[in-house]
Amino acid sequence: MPRSTDGPREIRVSASVITSVAAAADADGAGPAGGAERLLLVRKTGTTAFMQPGGKPEPGETPAETLIRELAEELGLEVEPGDLTPLGEFTAAAANEPGFAVVADVFRVDIGAQTPVTAAEIEELRWVTRAEASTLEVAPLAAAYFLPAEEPREDPRLVGDGSVEAHGSAPRRRSRAITEVAEILASPLVEGE
Repeated sequence: MPRSTDGPREIRVSASVITSVAAAADADGAGPAGGAERLLLVRKTGTTAFMQPGGKPEPGETPAETLIRELAEELGLEVEPGDLTPLGEFTAAAANEPGFAVVADVFRVDIGAQTPVTAAEIEELRWVTRAEASTLEVAPLAAAYFLPAEEPREDPRLVGDGSVEAHGSAPRRRSRAITEVAEILASPLVEGE
C-alpha cells in the first residue's frame, strides 16, 4: 500500500552529537562551573533555532560522508570515519521548514582537541548543558532525543533487566534508542583540563 501524502514531507540529513566537559558555555568563557557536560549546538544565519551540526547529503554521499563534509564546511572540523559512532536514525519535525519532518542519521563525533568555529551558513555556536538548553529555542530533533528536560522516571514495575513484571497495566518504557543515546551522552569524549 502506498504511503499517505497527507503527512509531513521528509528531509534527509546527517546530524552530530558532539559533547565536552571542558567547553565554555559562551564565547567569553562564562557559564556553569564544575565541568558540566555540554552539547554543541549551532544556529544558521536567518534562523532562530539551535540544532545539532550536520546537514543534507550531496548526491551519492553516505550519511557518514555527509557529516564529515558538513563539519569541515560549517565548523572547520576535520574528522575521519573512525571518529564517528552511529547512534541510529531519528525523526522529528523540521525546525526551519514548516510541514517537513527531519529524518536524521545521527553520529556521536570525537573531535579531539579541535575547536569548532563558525563558517559557511553558521552564524552562532554554543556549548550548552541540558539546563541551559531550556532557555533557548532548540530544534525538535535535539530537544526530543538529546536534551531531555528531565531524566524520565523508571516505572517501579520494571525489573532489573528492563523487562516488565507480569501484573498490572503495561507501563510506559523508555525506548531502547533513547536509553542508548542517554548512556552514550553520559560518557564524554573530550575531557576537561
